Amino acid sequence: MKEYKIGKGWAIFIYIFVPLLIALFVWLLIMPFVSDDTPIEMLYFFAPLSLGMIGLMLIGLLDTIKGKVIISSDTLSIRSTFINRDLKFQEIKGFQVEQNYIFVLPNTERKKRIKISTYIGNSNELIMWLNSNFPDLHQVNEKKEEAQILDNFEYGRNPEERSSQLNQAKKVAKVLNWTGGLILVWTFFKPEPYKYAILASILLPVIATFVVIYLRVSLELTKRKEVPIQQYSLLFRWLPVDCF
Repeated sequence: MKEYKIGKGWAIFIYIFVPLLIALFVWLLIMPFVSDDTPIEMLYFFAPLSLGMIGLMLIGLLDTIKGKVIISSDTLSIRSTFINRDLKFQEIKGFQVEQNYIFVLPNTERKKRIKISTYIGNSNELIMWLNSNFPDLHQVNEKKEEAQILDNFEYGRNPEERSSQLNQAKKVAKVLNWTGGLILVWTFFKPEPYKYAILASILLPVIATFVVIYLRVSLELTKRKEVPIQQYSLLFRWLPVDCF
C-alpha cells in the first residue's frame, strides 16, 4: 500500500501561517467588543467574514493533517475532512492532469471522480503510476481528434495533405506558445525597453488572429467544395486559446 500526503513544504507553511490567520480573524471577530474606538456596527461586517474565514482555515488545517491518497492492491482512495472516496481499478476509465489537480474518472455514472491536488508530495510519481496503469484521457481525446482530421477529406485531398495541414497547425501553435511565454517573462520581470514590451504584448493576439485567418484561407484553397468554417474547429484546437 502506498500513501501520498500534502508536500512537506506546503504542510510546514500551513502549520505556521494558518494558526496565525485564525488568530487574526478571531481578533477581528471580538474587536468590536473589546475596543472602545471600534463601532459595534463593524460587527455586522467582521462577524460573517471572520466566521467564514475561520471555518475555511480549520478545514484546510484538518485536510492537511488527515488528507491523503491511498493506492492499495486493487483500489485508489482519497481521504479528507469531508470526502472519503474509493475506485476499484476496474472502475477507472482514465485520468487527466489539469493545472492544479489530477482527476481520476470512473467508467460508470454510479461512481464519482476522484480529485487530487497536485500539491501532494511526489505528485509526479503518482502521475507516472497512473500513466502506466490507465489511459491519459487528454492524449486519448487528442489522438481521436487527429484521427478525425486525417480521415476527413474536407481537410485535404489526400492523407498526406491533411497530415501536412495538421502538422502546420501544431508548429504554429508551438511557435505562438513559446513566443507568448517569452513575452510574458519579458513583460513581468524586465520590461526594458518598456514600450516595446507592452507593444509586443498587444501585438501577439493580433498576430495570432491573422495566423488563424491565414490557415483558414489556406484550407479554403485546398478543399474541393464549400464547407462551413466551423468544421475546421478540430484543426485549430492546437492554437493557443490564451492568445485571444
